[in-house]
Amino acid sequence: MSPSPTATAGSSATPSFTTLPTTIAETNTPSPTGITSLTPSPSSTSTPATTDTGSPEATITLTPEQPSDTPTPIYVEDEEIVLNEIHADPDQILGDANGDGVIHSDDDEFLELINLTDSVFDISDWVIADAVRIRYTFPPGTLLAGHCGLIIFGGGSPSGEFGGSLVLTAGSLALNNTGDTISIWDGDGRLRLRISYGSEGGLNQSLTRNPDLSGNFPLELHSEIPLAGGRRYSPGVKLDGSVFGTCP
Repeated sequence: MSPSPTATAGSSATPSFTTLPTTIAETNTPSPTGITSLTPSPSSTSTPATTDTGSPEATITLTPEQPSDTPTPIYVEDEEIVLNEIHADPDQILGDANGDGVIHSDDDEFLELINLTDSVFDISDWVIADAVRIRYTFPPGTLLAGHCGLIIFGGGSPSGEFGGSLVLTAGSLALNNTGDTISIWDGDGRLRLRISYGSEGGLNQSLTRNPDLSGNFPLELHSEIPLAGGRRYSPGVKLDGSVFGTCP
């Protein structure tokens, strides 16, 4: 399900950005917009940009594996940044997570990252992949203020304060509802974060740490945590709706 079960936080890795056979389908819960499945093809391959420094180029590669209904739980933590919330299955009625007025099975998916340090964190050229392929590469100049959040929505036109978090859209995240592994690699090809989830990802709400930032794995169903007050997701803010820090 994931690139390497033996990887540890901060370890060096040589992932391979390759596509999978076109027989692998990425499935999302149907929504009023009719997005039900996407099938990767060779044309969807992404390759991180490299800079000519006069020395031999480093090759960063990641070979994703097929998604599974029961992925092997794999967790890699980082001291500087945390993956706090994952939303793979927007509810068909209450699922407008990005606040644009349209409920969409892909656009309203999101990942929430929080900077744990006091300093501005440069995540330029970092790569997010799931068990199928690369989903997003942060553009050059992507800076995350200290103790602030970053939300990556699948798409749409996000509208709202989101706790002052930096808000980006991926064009598509296509996270698998029935189980997936999210891996994040820095610009030097080091594995920084990895979180797996199973069929609980398809219950029309996000999965989150409880408590925020430091909760143990596996991630918990958002609406079942008392502090959430029944809410199904909380992009950019804590479970109780408060902000993570004083952010732009």
